[in-house]
This record gives sequence, structure tokens and C-alpha cells, in this order.
Amino acid sequence: MANRIILLSGATGVGTSSFSFELAKLLHIPTVIGTDAVREVLRSTLQPEINPALMTSTYLVGQTEHYESKSEETKKAEIIRGYKMQSHPISVGVEGVIKRAVKENVPLIAEGVHIIPGKFRDSDRYIENQGRFLECHLFIEDPELHKQRFIKRSIDAPKRSLDHYLSNFQEIRWIHDYLTDKARAKNILLVENSLPLEEGVKRIIKEYYS
Repeated sequence: MANRIILLSGATGVGTSSFSFELAKLLHIPTVIGTDAVREVLRSTLQPEINPALMTSTYLVGQTEHYESKSEETKKAEIIRGYKMQSHPISVGVEGVIKRAVKENVPLIAEGVHIIPGKFRDSDRYIENQGRFLECHLFIEDPELHKQRFIKRSIDAPKRSLDHYLSNFQEIRWIHDYLTDKARAKNILLVENSLPLEEGVKRIIKEYYS
């Protein structure tokens, strides 16, 4: 039997890391790859001038000169463009990990903000092994609940700067809504993460075994 590959997308702060580790524990999946980890590998191997988009936070990449004086529509377009620029090389790295998992028939969870819902469906590996892939997208409908997750995270991990996230919360939400709209358009399994973690995990496990 072919081992399955879970692709778990979601914006910064919605809980993809927590979900992936809980899924890994319950499904006995030994390998979890986070897109932030792939980005760190690329950062450590590439000179900043080669790909400057990799060197900053996902929700800051698109901020160009005189950003604050621009209209909201222009700001949003720049943030999404910057997000895509950063995600492209990271997606290539994630696809390499997926290729290895398919070849060696090992289970895998790939999670993080750089997984664009539906993007991997165009690859030959996905087309040839559709039954192995389970795509899920995490979102938080209520912006205030999303914001509370950053506050809780700053308590659990004090080294993470709460002010940094909250001062760029609008940019994070633009990426959040972009990804969620993509997931809806591609009919990807949507999991609202304002519910208890166990409920969302159960939904994904049910799909995993279906």
C-alpha cells in the first residue's frame, strides 16, 4: 500500500505546525517538513543578493518604497506579489522532498504558509499519484481570534516578537484570505481552527483513511 502525503497550508499564525505534529503523532508519520525550515536552509546557502525575497518575513517581502503612503488596494497587491516571490523557490524545495517521499514510498507531512493550495496538482508526481495526496487548508475566519493566537504564542514562546506580528497583522490577513480563497476554488479540505484542535485533527484523519 502506498503511504500518503499530507499537504497542510495556512497563513502565519493559524496553527499549521501544531496540527502537523498532532497528525504525525496520531498517524505515526515520522517525517514532518515545515516550509519555514526550507526557507532557513535556502537563507543559509544563498547570498542575500541572489534572492533578497527569502531574507525577510513572508508578510513583509512585498513592501516597497513609500509603502505606507499607497492605497490599501495597492498595498494588498504588493504583499501578495511578494508572498508569491518568496514562495516559489521554497515550493521547489518542498517538491524535492515530496519527490523523495513518493520514490521511497514513505509517509510525509509538508506544512506551512508557503504551500499554495492546489499548486502541486500541476506536477507530474501529483497527477501520477493522486490517491496518495491529501491537501488540507487551515484558516481562522474571525480576525480577532487569529490575533489572539499570536498573543498566546508570545506567552508560550517569549522570544517571538508580538509587536512585530500585530503591527503587520493586516498584511498577514491579506495572505490568509488569498490562500483561503485559493483553497475554496480548488475544493481543498478546509479546517476552521477556531474549534478545539482535536476536532480539526479528527476531520483530517477521517479524510486520510477515506
